[in-house]
Amino acid sequence: QQENEDVVATALKETNDEMQNGDDGDDDNKWRLVSPMALSQWKRRGFKHDMLTEEESNSLVRVNGLDGDDTNGFFVSYFERGVSNAKRGSSSL
Repeated sequence: QQENEDVVATALKETNDEMQNGDDGDDDNKWRLVSPMALSQWKRRGFKHDMLTEEESNSLVRVNGLDGDDTNGFFVSYFERGVSNAKRGSSSL
């Protein structure tokens, strides 16, 4: 079932399209999908989707009790908003 990927792809596209139509149109501030570090070794990932790149689909995490995951199942999508270099400032940690 690709319902989860449909929701993620639509949310990502619509939000970034709205930002693009905003006043700054800065690509560095767009939302992007990131693979959760805590689940980096998890094998079951998102399904391929026409509106997502392969990297974006692979950043999604699926857990399915019917596939032996010992849970009722869940789906993880981690969104991160980019920050442009100009807005970060010159300070570094």
